[in-house]
Amino acid sequence: MLTEIKNKEIDTPTKVHDEFDLYELFAKMIKQRQESAKEYMKVGNPDRFHQVGLNELREVDYIKKYIDALPVATDAEIDARVEKAAKLALEEGAKLEKISDLMAKIPWKSINSDWRASKTAVSASVQRVFKDL
Repeated sequence: MLTEIKNKEIDTPTKVHDEFDLYELFAKMIKQRQESAKEYMKVGNPDRFHQVGLNELREVDYIKKYIDALPVATDAEIDARVEKAAKLALEEGAKLEKISDLMAKIPWKSINSDWRASKTAVSASVQRVFKDL
């Protein structure tokens, strides 16, 4: 994890990194490990591959402890805010026919401070919520 953080700092030396950057980095690491574990644990792979897959899943659990400790909103909290924005837009007569229609109703300038969320997390939430509209 420290190596990934340091690499992020090296790749973007002029950027000041915050908790939202860490959240996105940790989420990316979790996704990578889950995908790797899925590949390693395919039926028919040797037992040693299954062991590597289990190790990947253990790392996911470890990273999740750190991501949960960050002072950022959970996916459920973000989804609730996006749903609230969608309902308010519909009540005001807006048509939410495309994802971009819903994206336009999000207060992007205040999501870091008011929502405690990154743009990436909110964008992912908009896609999840839009499917359910």
